[in-house]
Amino acid sequence: MRKLNIGIVACSNVAVKRFIPALQKSRYANLHTIGSRYVEKAHKFADQFNCANYGTYNDVLINKDVDVVYISTPITLREELTVTAIKNNKHVICEKPAFTSFKTASKLADMSKKYNVRILDGWSFKYHKQHEIVKNHIENGTIGEIKNFVGQFTYPHPGPRDIRLNPELCGGVFFDSAGYPVVASRLFIDSKPVSVYCTRHINEKYSVDDYVSLQIQYGKDINAIGIAGFGLHYNSTYSITGTRGRISVLRAYAVPDNMETNITIETNEGIDKIKVPPQNQFLSMIDAFCAQIIDERSSIYNSDNELLMHHSIMDVALTSSIRKKPNSFDSVCPEHLN
Repeated sequence: MRKLNIGIVACSNVAVKRFIPALQKSRYANLHTIGSRYVEKAHKFADQFNCANYGTYNDVLINKDVDVVYISTPITLREELTVTAIKNNKHVICEKPAFTSFKTASKLADMSKKYNVRILDGWSFKYHKQHEIVKNHIENGTIGEIKNFVGQFTYPHPGPRDIRLNPELCGGVFFDSAGYPVVASRLFIDSKPVSVYCTRHINEKYSVDDYVSLQIQYGKDINAIGIAGFGLHYNSTYSITGTRGRISVLRAYAVPDNMETNITIETNEGIDKIKVPPQNQFLSMIDAFCAQIIDERSSIYNSDNELLMHHSIMDVALTSSIRKKPNSFDSVCPEHLN
Protein backbone atom coordinates (compact mmCIF):
# COMPACT_ATOMS: atom_id res chain seq x y z
CA MET A 1 0.00 0.00 0.00
CA ARG A 2 1.35 3.41 -0.98
CA LYS A 3 1.39 5.92 1.82
CA LEU A 4 0.26 9.48 1.17
CA ASN A 5 2.82 12.27 1.42
CA ILE A 6 1.78 15.08 3.75
CA GLY A 7 3.17 18.60 3.66
CA ILE A 8 3.04 20.91 6.66
CA VAL A 9 1.98 24.52 6.07
CA ALA A 10 3.04 26.54 9.15
CA CYS A 11 5.18 25.45 12.09
CA SER A 12 2.52 26.24 14.69
CA ASN A 13 2.51 24.86 18.22
CA VAL A 14 -0.22 22.36 17.37
CA ALA A 15 1.66 21.23 14.26
CA VAL A 16 4.94 20.74 16.10
CA LYS A 17 3.58 19.32 19.36
CA ARG A 18 0.65 17.21 18.18
CA PHE A 19 0.19 16.81 14.42
CA ILE A 20 3.72 15.98 13.22
CA PRO A 21 4.53 13.52 16.05
CA ALA A 22 1.24 11.75 15.31
CA LEU A 23 1.90 11.77 11.56
CA GLN A 24 5.23 10.02 12.08
CA LYS A 25 3.34 7.07 13.59
CA SER A 26 0.79 6.83 10.76
CA ARG A 27 0.19 3.64 8.79
CA TYR A 28 -1.21 5.63 5.88
CA ALA A 29 0.95 8.75 5.53
CA ASN A 30 4.50 10.10 5.55
CA LEU A 31 5.90 13.45 6.59
CA HIS A 32 7.22 14.78 3.28
CA THR A 33 7.78 18.55 3.50
CA ILE A 34 7.69 21.28 6.15
CA GLY A 35 6.87 24.86 5.17
CA SER A 36 7.04 28.15 7.03
CA ARG A 37 6.92 31.85 6.24
CA TYR A 38 10.61 31.77 7.13
CA VAL A 39 12.76 29.11 5.47
CA GLU A 40 15.14 29.10 8.44
CA LYS A 41 12.29 28.08 10.74
CA ALA A 42 11.18 25.35 8.33
CA HIS A 43 14.78 24.10 8.21
CA LYS A 44 14.97 23.99 12.01
CA PHE A 45 11.86 21.83 12.35
CA ALA A 46 12.80 19.68 9.35
CA ASP A 47 16.01 18.82 11.20
CA GLN A 48 14.07 18.14 14.40
CA PHE A 49 11.73 15.69 12.68
CA ASN A 50 14.27 14.19 10.24
CA CYS A 51 12.36 15.57 7.26
CA ALA A 52 14.43 15.91 4.08
CA ASN A 53 12.32 18.62 2.45
CA TYR A 54 11.51 22.12 3.65
CA GLY A 55 10.75 25.57 2.28
CA THR A 56 8.06 28.24 2.14
CA TYR A 57 4.31 27.75 2.26
CA ASN A 58 4.20 27.90 -1.52
CA ASP A 59 6.98 25.33 -1.86
CA VAL A 60 4.74 22.88 -0.03
CA LEU A 61 1.55 23.80 -1.87
CA ILE A 62 2.98 23.37 -5.39
CA ASN A 63 5.13 20.30 -4.67
CA LYS A 64 3.90 17.57 -7.03
CA ASP A 65 4.98 14.82 -4.62
CA VAL A 66 2.73 16.11 -1.82
CA ASP A 67 -0.73 14.51 -1.68
CA VAL A 68 -2.17 16.18 1.43
CA VAL A 69 -1.40 19.46 3.18
CA TYR A 70 -2.03 20.31 6.82
CA ILE A 71 -2.67 24.04 7.24
CA SER A 72 -2.38 25.50 10.74
CA THR A 73 -1.74 29.16 10.00
CA PRO A 74 -3.88 31.83 11.66
CA ILE A 75 -7.45 31.43 10.42
CA THR A 76 -7.33 34.65 8.38
CA LEU A 77 -4.77 33.11 6.00
CA ARG A 78 -6.38 29.73 5.40
CA GLU A 79 -8.80 30.59 2.60
CA GLU A 80 -6.07 31.74 0.20
CA LEU A 81 -3.77 28.84 1.10
CA THR A 82 -6.57 26.29 0.72
CA VAL A 83 -7.47 27.68 -2.71
CA THR A 84 -3.85 27.27 -3.82
CA ALA A 85 -3.71 23.75 -2.39
CA ILE A 86 -6.89 22.67 -4.17
CA LYS A 87 -5.76 24.16 -7.49
CA ASN A 88 -2.61 22.06 -7.11
CA ASN A 89 -4.71 18.93 -6.54
CA LYS A 90 -3.97 18.60 -2.84
CA HIS A 91 -6.29 17.20 -0.22
CA VAL A 92 -6.48 19.57 2.76
CA ILE A 93 -6.60 19.16 6.52
CA CYS A 94 -7.24 22.55 8.12
CA GLU A 95 -6.63 23.14 11.79
CA LYS A 96 -9.99 23.82 13.39
CA PRO A 97 -12.08 25.79 12.75
CA ALA A 98 -11.12 25.79 9.09
CA PHE A 99 -12.52 29.18 8.05
CA THR A 100 -14.22 32.32 9.33
CA SER A 101 -17.54 32.02 7.48
CA PHE A 102 -20.05 29.69 5.85
CA LYS A 103 -19.57 31.58 2.57
CA THR A 104 -15.88 30.67 2.48
CA ALA A 105 -16.49 27.08 3.56
CA SER A 106 -19.17 26.64 0.89
CA LYS A 107 -16.98 28.12 -1.86
CA LEU A 108 -14.05 25.86 -1.01
CA ALA A 109 -16.22 22.76 -0.61
CA ASP A 110 -17.55 23.37 -4.14
CA MET A 111 -14.02 23.91 -5.43
CA SER A 112 -12.78 20.70 -3.82
CA LYS A 113 -15.47 18.73 -5.66
CA LYS A 114 -14.41 20.29 -8.95
CA TYR A 115 -10.80 19.19 -8.39
CA ASN A 116 -11.79 15.84 -6.84
CA VAL A 117 -10.00 16.47 -3.54
CA ARG A 118 -11.24 16.53 0.05
CA ILE A 119 -11.20 19.10 2.85
CA LEU A 120 -11.22 18.10 6.50
CA ASP A 121 -12.03 20.53 9.30
CA GLY A 122 -9.52 19.21 11.82
CA TRP A 123 -11.55 18.67 14.99
CA SER A 124 -9.32 15.79 16.06
CA PHE A 125 -11.20 15.13 19.31
CA LYS A 126 -14.07 13.55 17.33
CA TYR A 127 -11.84 10.57 16.56
CA HIS A 128 -11.28 9.60 20.19
CA LYS A 129 -12.85 6.26 21.08
CA GLN A 130 -14.71 7.68 24.08
CA HIS A 131 -17.25 9.50 21.90
CA GLU A 132 -18.07 6.30 20.02
CA ILE A 133 -18.72 4.62 23.38
CA VAL A 134 -21.04 7.47 24.39
CA LYS A 135 -22.86 7.27 21.05
CA ASN A 136 -23.36 3.51 21.39
CA HIS A 137 -24.94 3.95 24.83
CA ILE A 138 -27.27 6.64 23.48
CA GLU A 139 -28.29 4.51 20.49
CA ASN A 140 -28.91 1.55 22.82
CA GLY A 141 -31.28 3.66 24.91
CA THR A 142 -29.20 3.76 28.09
CA ILE A 143 -30.29 7.32 28.93
CA GLY A 144 -33.53 7.37 26.91
CA GLU A 145 -34.30 10.23 24.52
CA ILE A 146 -31.81 13.09 24.47
CA LYS A 147 -33.21 16.35 25.81
CA ASN A 148 -30.17 18.45 26.70
CA PHE A 149 -26.47 18.76 25.89
CA VAL A 150 -24.07 20.95 27.88
CA GLY A 151 -20.44 21.35 26.80
CA GLN A 152 -17.69 23.52 28.28
CA PHE A 153 -14.18 24.34 27.18
CA THR A 154 -12.44 26.92 29.35
CA TYR A 155 -8.77 27.43 30.08
CA PRO A 156 -6.28 29.85 31.68
CA HIS A 157 -5.36 33.16 30.07
CA PRO A 158 -3.02 32.86 27.03
CA GLY A 159 0.39 34.50 27.12
CA PRO A 160 0.67 38.13 25.94
CA ARG A 161 2.07 37.21 22.49
CA ASP A 162 -0.49 34.49 21.79
CA ILE A 163 -2.36 34.97 18.48
CA ARG A 164 -5.63 34.43 20.35
CA LEU A 165 -5.12 37.93 21.75
CA ASN A 166 -4.66 39.52 18.31
CA PRO A 167 -7.92 40.92 16.88
CA GLU A 168 -6.36 41.34 13.41
CA LEU A 169 -5.93 37.54 13.24
CA CYS A 170 -9.51 36.86 14.43
CA GLY A 171 -8.24 36.16 17.91
CA GLY A 172 -10.50 35.42 20.83
CA VAL A 173 -12.62 32.49 21.90
CA PHE A 174 -15.22 32.46 19.13
CA PHE A 175 -12.79 31.36 16.40
CA ASP A 176 -10.78 29.16 18.75
CA SER A 177 -12.55 27.03 21.35
CA ALA A 178 -16.25 27.97 21.09
CA GLY A 179 -16.68 25.42 18.32
CA TYR A 180 -15.77 22.43 20.49
CA PRO A 181 -19.11 22.00 22.28
CA VAL A 182 -20.94 22.82 19.04
CA VAL A 183 -19.14 20.04 17.16
CA ALA A 184 -19.57 17.67 20.10
CA SER A 185 -23.32 18.25 20.21
CA ARG A 186 -23.53 17.31 16.53
CA LEU A 187 -21.97 13.91 17.27
CA PHE A 188 -25.09 12.89 19.18
CA ILE A 189 -27.97 15.07 17.98
CA ASP A 190 -29.25 14.30 14.49
CA SER A 191 -31.96 16.96 14.32
CA LYS A 192 -31.42 20.07 12.23
CA PRO A 193 -30.72 23.24 14.25
CA VAL A 194 -33.64 25.66 14.42
CA SER A 195 -32.10 28.70 16.09
CA VAL A 196 -29.00 29.89 17.91
CA TYR A 197 -28.58 32.45 20.68
CA CYS A 198 -25.02 33.60 21.33
CA THR A 199 -23.43 36.14 23.65
CA ARG A 200 -19.79 37.22 23.66
CA HIS A 201 -17.86 39.17 26.27
CA ILE A 202 -15.23 41.46 24.77
CA ASN A 203 -11.96 41.88 26.63
CA GLU A 204 -11.35 45.63 26.62
CA LYS A 205 -7.57 45.32 26.86
CA TYR A 206 -7.17 43.07 23.82
CA SER A 207 -10.38 43.80 21.85
CA VAL A 208 -11.16 40.09 21.46
CA ASP A 209 -13.90 37.97 23.00
CA ASP A 210 -12.74 36.06 26.08
CA TYR A 211 -16.06 34.36 26.90
CA VAL A 212 -18.73 32.92 24.62
CA SER A 213 -22.05 31.31 25.49
CA LEU A 214 -24.21 29.58 22.88
CA GLN A 215 -27.64 27.99 23.05
CA ILE A 216 -28.71 25.91 20.06
CA GLN A 217 -32.25 24.66 19.65
CA TYR A 218 -32.36 21.37 17.74
CA GLY A 219 -35.77 20.31 16.44
CA LYS A 220 -38.69 20.95 18.78
CA ASP A 221 -37.39 19.96 22.18
CA ILE A 222 -33.61 19.41 22.27
CA ASN A 223 -31.30 22.16 23.50
CA ALA A 224 -27.51 22.32 23.40
CA ILE A 225 -25.54 24.77 25.50
CA GLY A 226 -21.91 25.58 24.80
CA ILE A 227 -19.60 27.63 27.00
CA ALA A 228 -16.04 28.63 26.11
CA GLY A 229 -13.62 31.13 27.56
CA PHE A 230 -10.11 31.91 28.71
CA GLY A 231 -8.86 33.37 31.96
CA LEU A 232 -10.80 30.59 33.68
CA HIS A 233 -10.27 27.24 35.37
CA TYR A 234 -9.49 24.47 32.86
CA ASN A 235 -12.63 22.56 31.93
CA SER A 236 -12.99 20.24 28.93
CA THR A 237 -16.29 18.44 29.47
CA TYR A 238 -19.73 17.65 28.17
CA SER A 239 -22.82 15.97 29.57
CA ILE A 240 -25.92 14.65 27.83
CA THR A 241 -29.21 14.38 29.70
CA GLY A 242 -31.98 12.09 28.52
CA THR A 243 -35.35 10.92 29.75
CA ARG A 244 -33.77 8.02 31.67
CA GLY A 245 -30.31 9.23 32.67
CA ARG A 246 -27.20 11.26 31.97
CA ILE A 247 -23.78 10.60 30.40
CA SER A 248 -20.79 12.79 31.23
CA VAL A 249 -17.31 12.94 29.70
CA LEU A 250 -14.72 14.53 31.98
CA ARG A 251 -11.93 15.20 29.44
CA ALA A 252 -13.64 15.63 26.11
CA TYR A 253 -11.61 17.81 23.75
CA ALA A 254 -7.86 18.39 24.12
CA VAL A 255 -6.83 14.95 25.38
CA PRO A 256 -3.10 14.17 25.81
CA ASP A 257 -1.93 11.00 24.08
CA ASN A 258 -1.08 9.28 27.37
CA MET A 259 -4.25 10.19 29.27
CA GLU A 260 -6.87 7.65 30.31
CA THR A 261 -10.33 9.22 30.05
CA ASN A 262 -13.49 8.57 32.03
CA ILE A 263 -17.17 8.36 31.15
CA THR A 264 -19.84 8.49 33.87
CA ILE A 265 -23.33 7.10 33.28
CA GLU A 266 -26.07 7.97 35.79
CA THR A 267 -29.45 6.21 35.67
CA ASN A 268 -32.07 5.03 38.15
CA GLU A 269 -30.13 1.76 38.35
CA GLY A 270 -27.07 3.56 39.72
CA ILE A 271 -23.80 5.08 38.54
CA ASP A 272 -21.43 3.34 36.13
CA LYS A 273 -17.93 4.56 35.36
CA ILE A 274 -16.13 3.54 32.18
CA LYS A 275 -12.37 3.96 31.79
CA VAL A 276 -11.15 4.52 28.24
CA PRO A 277 -7.49 3.70 27.47
CA PRO A 278 -5.16 6.43 26.18
CA GLN A 279 -5.43 7.22 22.48
CA ASN A 280 -3.67 9.57 20.07
CA GLN A 281 -6.65 11.42 18.60
CA PHE A 282 -4.50 13.24 16.03
CA LEU A 283 -3.16 9.92 14.75
CA SER A 284 -6.69 8.54 14.57
CA MET A 285 -7.80 11.58 12.55
CA ILE A 286 -4.84 11.37 10.15
CA ASP A 287 -5.26 7.64 9.57
CA ALA A 288 -9.03 7.89 9.07
CA PHE A 289 -8.72 10.72 6.55
CA CYS A 290 -5.84 9.17 4.60
CA ALA A 291 -7.41 5.70 4.54
CA GLN A 292 -10.56 7.32 3.18
CA ILE A 293 -8.54 8.87 0.33
CA ILE A 294 -6.48 5.76 -0.44
CA ASP A 295 -9.44 3.38 -0.47
CA GLU A 296 -11.86 5.94 -1.96
CA ARG A 297 -14.32 4.99 0.74
CA SER A 298 -16.74 7.05 2.74
CA SER A 299 -15.94 8.09 6.29
CA ILE A 300 -18.06 7.77 9.42
CA TYR A 301 -18.05 11.57 9.16
CA ASN A 302 -19.22 13.30 5.98
CA SER A 303 -16.41 15.86 5.91
CA ASP A 304 -18.12 18.26 3.47
CA ASN A 305 -21.42 18.14 5.31
CA GLU A 306 -19.75 18.61 8.70
CA LEU A 307 -17.63 21.48 7.36
CA LEU A 308 -20.69 23.31 6.04
CA MET A 309 -22.94 22.53 8.98
CA HIS A 310 -20.43 23.78 11.54
CA HIS A 311 -19.71 27.00 9.69
CA SER A 312 -23.40 27.67 9.16
CA ILE A 313 -24.10 27.27 12.89
CA MET A 314 -21.24 29.60 13.77
CA ASP A 315 -22.41 32.18 11.20
CA VAL A 316 -25.86 32.18 12.81
CA ALA A 317 -24.24 32.43 16.26
CA LEU A 318 -22.07 35.38 15.26
CA THR A 319 -25.08 37.24 13.85
CA SER A 320 -27.02 36.49 17.04
CA SER A 321 -24.24 37.96 19.19
CA ILE A 322 -24.25 41.14 17.11
CA ARG A 323 -28.05 41.50 17.12
CA LYS A 324 -28.23 40.43 20.78
CA LYS A 325 -31.16 38.10 20.16
CA PRO A 326 -31.78 34.53 18.92
CA ASN A 327 -31.20 34.05 15.21
CA SER A 328 -33.05 31.65 12.93
CA PHE A 329 -31.00 28.91 11.33
CA ASP A 330 -33.02 28.76 8.09
CA SER A 331 -31.66 32.12 7.00
CA VAL A 332 -28.22 30.57 6.45
CA CYS A 333 -28.42 26.81 6.09
CA PRO A 334 -29.30 25.16 2.76
CA GLU A 335 -32.10 22.61 2.89
CA HIS A 336 -29.84 19.64 2.06
CA LEU A 337 -27.74 20.07 5.21
CA ASN A 338 -28.78 18.07 8.26
